[in-house]
Order: sequence, then structure tokens, then C-alpha cells
Amino acid sequence: MSDDQRRVISLEEREWMGREELSEHLDVSPRTLTAMIHRGDVERRQGPEGPEYRYLGEVDGPGVEAAESAEADTAGAELQATTLITVPLKEWTATRESLVRAEVELQGSRRDVKRAVEYAQALEEEIAYTQGMVQELEQIRGRAFLEAGRRAQAEEAREVLEAEVAQLQEEVRRLRAALSAAEERGLKAKLGGLKVEIKI
Repeated sequence: MSDDQRRVISLEEREWMGREELSEHLDVSPRTLTAMIHRGDVERRQGPEGPEYRYLGEVDGPGVEAAESAEADTAGAELQATTLITVPLKEWTATRESLVRAEVELQGSRRDVKRAVEYAQALEEEIAYTQGMVQELEQIRGRAFLEAGRRAQAEEAREVLEAEVAQLQEEVRRLRAALSAAEERGLKAKLGGLKVEIKI
């Protein structure tokens, strides 16, 4: 407000005005006018064409200065409130981004775990198959061992039979020799008797 406007408004001048008109008349901003209304320096009523306002204090007096100070305080409070909101908002945004990254990493970890589980299941199946093969090999080995035992027994029996056959063959040779000797003696005896009969 300029110096030539620094004056006291008379009762006659304190007429009812519209909000913008009174703001221009007092040379204050709408925000300052709102602060003056809340403080009681400006009266408000409902007129035939809408809300009307009337100033109750001195122009550029303590009321206006207080209003302007209140406006500055309000602006500072708004700035502080904006800061108080902006900082947590930035922190919330950073936290949300961290959560999104964590969710992406969690999904990747879930895929890795799924692949690991599938790999473990495949290994279990391979192990089960290998164990089955080992059992089958053990059975084959057992049958081979039994077969080897039977072959060893058969070999021993064959050797026993061969020894018995050899003994029998030797006995036959002895019997044949004895028979030949007996036959030879009998033949000689017969020949000797024949000689005696011829002499007679």
C-alpha cells in the first residue's frame, strides 16, 4: 500500500464490498484478506448478489501488518508443510521402488528355486534309476556267483569221476593181465597133458 493510502477509513467508507473489490480497496492479496477475515478484521455477510465484506480496522495499520505477517507465516507454514510432505513422499517413492526391485528379485529367486527343485527331482529320479540298476547288477552278480559255484562243483565232480574212471581202467588192466596169465597157465597145462598122452 502506498504512502498516500495510509489513512483511517471512516464509517461511511466502510461500506460492504465484494471480495475482490475489498482486496483491491485495501491493497492486499486475497490470501491476506482471508487471514483478516479469519482474524475478525473483516466482517462477512450474505448479500443479495453473494457474499459481501466490510473492513473493521485501520488501513495499513496493525491489522493489515498482522495480516501480511500472517500471510508470510502462512506461506512459511505451507512451505514447511510442503517440505514435510515432499520428503516423506520421496522416501515413500524410494521405498516403493525398493519394494518393486525386491519383488523383481523375489520373482527371480522363485524361478531359481523352481529350477533348483526341478533339478533336484531329476537327480532323485536319476538316483532311483541308478539304484535300480545297482540292484539288478547285484542280482546278476549273485546269479553269476551261484553259477560259478555250480561250475566249480561240476568241475570237482568231473575230476572225481575222471579219477574213478582212471582207477577202473587200471583195475581192468590188472584184471586183463591176470586173465591173460591164467589163460596162459591153463594153456600150458593143457599142452603138457597132451604131451603125456602122446607118449603113452
